[in-house]
Amino acid sequence: MYVTTREQAHAILEQTLSLGRSIVIDGSATIERSWGWVFFTQSRAYMETGDPSEMLAGNAPLIVERESGRIFETGTADPLDFYLTNFEATGDWPHWAFARDRSASRFRSIRLSWRKVPSPRRRRPSSSPIS
Repeated sequence: MYVTTREQAHAILEQTLSLGRSIVIDGSATIERSWGWVFFTQSRAYMETGDPSEMLAGNAPLIVERESGRIFETGTADPLDFYLTNFEATGDWPHWAFARDRSASRFRSIRLSWRKVPSPRRRRPSSSPIS
């Protein structure tokens, strides 16, 4: 199913996730790209009152793909650009393209699929003293 408008993508997301009573889509934060939309959800109570104690925590942005109407969850462990870069490079689940290696208190990209995936982070110059 090809999704042509933001409103169609919004409806797909609401229907699929059964949103409505306590969780709503924050339409003011929606991002549109050539491949689809990124939607952000929030509690209805927060959206109506603005009370920070009503905010949801840990709710990852959701991607609705334009070509298929598929929904992808991003994540909250990394900045949104990390997930969007992975999704743009692979056209697949945005956080499955890379695994994390925290062994040296830094992240190192590890290629997990046959697709050529660019690193979302800048590499340090080779003269860096980090070992």
